[in-house]
Amino acid sequence: MTTNEVKEPSFRRPVWIHILQGALLGALLFSPWLYGLARFRDQLVAELIVLALFLAAFPFLDWPRVFRHGDKTIDVLVFFLLGVGFFYVAFSTLPFFSLVAFLRLLSCVLFYVLIRGAFKSTGELRVALWFVLITGVFYSVYGLVQYYGYLPHKYWYQPWSLASRYVNGGHFGAFLFFPIFIGLSLLISSRNIFVQLLHIAFLLLMGWALLLSRSRMVWIAFLMGLVVFMGIAQQIRLLKGKTVFGLALFILLGGTLLVAQGGVGEIAKRFQELSNAIHSPLDPEATKFYSVVYRFKLWEAASRAIFDNPLGWGLGTFSAIFPQYRVHSDRFFVDYAHNEFFQVGVDLGIPGILLLIVLLFCYLQRAYLFLKKEARSSSKAIAAGFVSLWVGLALVSQFDFPIRIYANALFLMTVLALSTYLFDSHPPSGSRSGRRSSQPGLGLFRPLCLVAVFTATFFVAFHLFAQVHFERGRLLEKDFAWQKALDAYEKAAKLFPFSAEYQEALASLSQKRAIISLNREQKKNLAAKAIDAYRMAISLHPHKASFHYYLAFAYEAGGDLEQAKSEFKQAIELDPNEALLVSDYGHFALRHSMAKDAVTAFEKLKSIPFQENARTNFCLIVRDCYRLTQDYKDLRRVTPDDSWGHNCLGILLAENNRWDLARIEFDLAIQRAALENHEADMRKRVSDFYLEHSQPYGVNDIYGGVVSS
Repeated sequence: MTTNEVKEPSFRRPVWIHILQGALLGALLFSPWLYGLARFRDQLVAELIVLALFLAAFPFLDWPRVFRHGDKTIDVLVFFLLGVGFFYVAFSTLPFFSLVAFLRLLSCVLFYVLIRGAFKSTGELRVALWFVLITGVFYSVYGLVQYYGYLPHKYWYQPWSLASRYVNGGHFGAFLFFPIFIGLSLLISSRNIFVQLLHIAFLLLMGWALLLSRSRMVWIAFLMGLVVFMGIAQQIRLLKGKTVFGLALFILLGGTLLVAQGGVGEIAKRFQELSNAIHSPLDPEATKFYSVVYRFKLWEAASRAIFDNPLGWGLGTFSAIFPQYRVHSDRFFVDYAHNEFFQVGVDLGIPGILLLIVLLFCYLQRAYLFLKKEARSSSKAIAAGFVSLWVGLALVSQFDFPIRIYANALFLMTVLALSTYLFDSHPPSGSRSGRRSSQPGLGLFRPLCLVAVFTATFFVAFHLFAQVHFERGRLLEKDFAWQKALDAYEKAAKLFPFSAEYQEALASLSQKRAIISLNREQKKNLAAKAIDAYRMAISLHPHKASFHYYLAFAYEAGGDLEQAKSEFKQAIELDPNEALLVSDYGHFALRHSMAKDAVTAFEKLKSIPFQENARTNFCLIVRDCYRLTQDYKDLRRVTPDDSWGHNCLGILLAENNRWDLARIEFDLAIQRAALENHEADMRKRVSDFYLEHSQPYGVNDIYGGVVSS
């Protein structure tokens, strides 16, 4: 028996402990099934289940016995992290946005507490580890059956990357770190040859699934974790006797499988793909190492956000803050920085980064002290697996966001709680290991904790019911049952008035209905409802550029042009690199004869490096601007400084009998074409235009240029 193990004083408590253990392990088993809990509604359901489990177990949690060593263990850092999260809700740039993120963090911490309270002996620890191992084997087998075509997998992000019940192969690969490193720990701690063979079979299955996830960073991080595991095992003298035989057999069979099934070629092919030139918005010609370049662009933008607010923008605000700093083009809405330090840095600032470093350092320090003092080889093997798992996850989290997937986060908190229990079997110096702590503040803390969790439970429940109505409204809107969809959105907004997304859906549908309505009174009411909902959405999420953008159109439809202009400008200020906002503001100015604003907008538009979804036919834009202003300087401001831009402006000026200026533009078009490697073609176009319009000067020189070219 370790110093953490104590005899239970009552008959009732063990029954509840077993029920709680079953519920927690069942939650772990089921969490990856729903696509890793990546969908928002599934996350809310999972949060509600964790909160309900905590409330049910609350009377039976003997906290002084669980947290025996006060501020000497990892527990205090976990609770401190929760406190920091609450602070960054209270002082967040987007408080309601941060509150939703805090409730997710709270559910993870409560799951940690439940694991700490439910598993309090070495035997229970091993049961939990075996369960994690079996869970990994189950999802690996399921994924392999899918991969080889026996079960559907249409929801996989990449059909060739095995993801099992996850969407992304990389996230599933990171999930496999938990059962694989635990399996390695159990393998070298076992002395039974048949049990070792069973572990080897499990590890080979999961290893093959890991390979087929086709995630390069997962492979690298796993290899580094494996090196750490072998190094620790060698250092603490675990590699001997049957242990060496088991590992050698595993390596031999694994290598044979890898070669026989073409795994070596698959790995080489994936890394070769990394260096292939890929056409992308970052570079219209071709980009080598696009995956790396893309991440560096993300990190550059995140660094700018951290520099602007080094104390942090607020918990969970990265996706809301990021657009105004982005320096790259992407076809997706960016939710994550693909680097945990940058992600935390934007949300919690430099203090958050320091806290993350301290948490990792303290964990590794406690592991080191445990390995130094522990005598039992089986416990040291488990600790080696925990440390290697953390190293692997820490590495892969610098290029992806696996622990941001809620199912993976629950497994992470489980491993953290189990390893904290294990490390506490050797209490730190100065701790109160030999007696039960009185902890006088606990009496007041317990009822306060109960009230807080009750409040959070009701909050999440209302949010879940609102999300159900919201998703129902989305389906009804797609089926053109717009009145029913509008009713569903209104119910969602009433149940949970803190969601800007619900308000935006209500505003958008009201605006669409107002456009097609033939009833003047109804049109007016719907337009007013749309404006009110957009205003509410902006009050909840003032950094969302699209809310201001759509509100500008609502004001324009109502005839309030000054307010519409103001909303367009706010949208552009929030997301200055979104070409669609700038383009539509320019066309808005054209519609309402705002020549100066139109020229300024289109001048900015041509400087934006990536122009997704924007109306950027500058030949048409220059013609539209010409209707408002014939000033040559204004037209030059709008015209792109390339061969086609100058050619378009030259044609426009020539059509309006301004041949002196047209010739300047045609000459510039030919000069730019020489730099763009199509001079001969541009000379022919210009000379043909001269001939068609009876302008013979310069034609001989141009045709001479064609011949010489």
